[in-house]
Amino acid sequence: MSINPNQQKSCLDYIMTNIPEEGYISQLMSEKLAGIISPEDDAHLCNLIETDPQTRAAWEEYRSRFPQEHLDNQFAAADQINWKPLPPRRKIFRWQYAAAAAAIAIGIFVLLPGKEPAPATSAHTEGIRLTLADGRQLSPGQPAASPQKGFSLQKDSLLVDAGTPAPGGYNELEVPTGMDYRVVLPDGSIVWLNAASKLTFPFAFTGPERKVTVSGEAFFEVTPDHTHPFIVETPNGRVEVLGTSFNVNSYDSSQVKISLLSGAVQVHQGEQAMLLKPGRQAVVTNTAAIRETAFAEEQTLSWRKGWFWFEDTHLTEIAGVITRWYGVTVKMDDENVTRQVFTGRLDKTTALDVFLKQLKSTKVIDYYFDNAGSLHFK
Repeated sequence: MSINPNQQKSCLDYIMTNIPEEGYISQLMSEKLAGIISPEDDAHLCNLIETDPQTRAAWEEYRSRFPQEHLDNQFAAADQINWKPLPPRRKIFRWQYAAAAAAIAIGIFVLLPGKEPAPATSAHTEGIRLTLADGRQLSPGQPAASPQKGFSLQKDSLLVDAGTPAPGGYNELEVPTGMDYRVVLPDGSIVWLNAASKLTFPFAFTGPERKVTVSGEAFFEVTPDHTHPFIVETPNGRVEVLGTSFNVNSYDSSQVKISLLSGAVQVHQGEQAMLLKPGRQAVVTNTAAIRETAFAEEQTLSWRKGWFWFEDTHLTEIAGVITRWYGVTVKMDDENVTRQVFTGRLDKTTALDVFLKQLKSTKVIDYYFDNAGSLHFK
């Protein structure tokens, strides 16, 4: 049975955003399909299906997404996966198990951690590199990186002391694959850098603006100062801030995404300018007008919480995460696999081989490593 990706998305979006008791009902639907729903919950869901037209329509469309043989055997293929034990009395994990059982049919993977991950902080700091304006390079743990005049390069963060004179000019902090890092700027603003990202900044802000440059991905919490706007330069345009929190994703330099959580920012590209409000995202390219969209905070900021969240995400985008986090080159042997989409959550502590086995368990892709260590999807 062939499943239309647009049908998958429209059904999922409807179930998660429109039906009554949205999260609870979608959970019950997944449990019912997987055959693990309790008698009480089954009675409640059946009553809603019978009495509420929207719920009934969503249920019928949801069922239509799966081959009849999987519905008949209640997704027996899921029994072949080595699932981690589920914590007691945690309905969210119960839902994840049910969703994972149904996932065999449509390309959904779910990795179940034993507990909620702590905010992401890498334990490996060997690859963190700070290049000073005078060309010197420092890394945490080196004798030369011990507290310097005006800044302290630590294993988990770089702290800039605004009250102490420091070397002038712009410095560059580089975070390698498989790591993330925190920077406290001289005005007290905080920047969290994701893997494979760079931040260019001074040890002291002078002049009318507070300016930094970022490539890769970073989350900012900017200290308010209405007399000195905070400027973030990206590969495509700039962001002007007075005091706010927002995320910048420029991994794809041809399409920079600025996602605003609080406050206000103004996004500039050439002669264009757009004022963003919280909950909105600006997509900036060098070939079209700035585009404003909504964004899913849970997905966009999942990297800050110690995991990656994918929702209807193409394999090519997941491949980028694999490269940045695991440091592995990824190649696509078949153009068809690039069109596959997946939904799920990946704990950053998950080993690559475990993640790949979960992807393979969806039955829509396979993989192998070549002699050079590159990962191939087929």
